[in-house]
Amino acid sequence: RFEEDGFPVAVQKTVWYNQKEAAKVLGVAWLGAEEDALKVGFQAPSVPPTTRRSVLAMLNSLYDPLGFLLELSMKGRLIMRKIATYDWDTILPKDLCTEAADWMKEVQKAAEITKVPRLVDCKNLLVYVDASRYAWGVDVRSPEAIRVVARGGLFDKEKFAKWSIVS
Repeated sequence: RFEEDGFPVAVQKTVWYNQKEAAKVLGVAWLGAEEDALKVGFQAPSVPPTTRRSVLAMLNSLYDPLGFLLELSMKGRLIMRKIATYDWDTILPKDLCTEAADWMKEVQKAAEITKVPRLVDCKNLLVYVDASRYAWGVDVRSPEAIRVVARGGLFDKEKFAKWSIVS
């Protein structure tokens, strides 16, 4: 029915737990039965970003739904917040371009070396939660310090100015 209405339907894909070849499952790279680990996807642009549009495209090229590189993802969101006042195609100041290019290099290195086991014993989990004036984060790890999942976000700029624990 979907194909009749013009929606493309993906061909069924089967991934076996014991296959040797790497595969993508729901967009997350699995390295195959030999390593049996998950990997973050990041496709860096060939040219360092110089506009708000190109910085956003670069930030969105980091696909990390489980939050393995949460710290770098949050750093990228803070960079985007800094450049939010610029027009989409205006060349950014040199310091912001340098910061974005440095972020890109950091993520490239981290994405290359970060491998997380597919199977983690979840009998005992450690949950860390923290927040600041600008952001919040949750980190779930196994007792062996393997990150299982992490989430984080930035607080709304206007709202956090009103918050206080002092009355």
